Amino acid sequence: MNLMEWLRAAVIGLVVGAGLTAALGFSYGGWVTTGKANVMAAEQAKLEVAEALAPYCVRKAQADPEYGSKLEALKAGNSYTQTAIIHDAGWATLLGATAPNPAVASACQVQLAAVL
Repeated sequence: MNLMEWLRAAVIGLVVGAGLTAALGFSYGGWVTTGKANVMAAEQAKLEVAEALAPYCVRKAQADPEYGSKLEALKAGNSYTQTAIIHDAGWATLLGATAPNPAVASACQVQLAAVL
């Protein structure tokens, strides 16, 4: 085997090996692009902020004069209707906001469900 044949085989092996490694890494190895990592980080940060604000929502719910009747409605409903009740009651509307925060409402629903 002369040098050119050996070099050609080595280059082909390197290219095929790199391609297979990349394909397996992105498919099964958990590798992600920078863009995908940024999207995942932003989603995780949004969920963490909602978790941090959920106690505010729970306290706001407990301070509501109609808390007892709304608590009964929460007990009777499923998670979708429970979140809708929290939205309609305004418990997930943060200071300065005009509309309820859906992520905070979901986190609040989970914490209120633990009380139920």
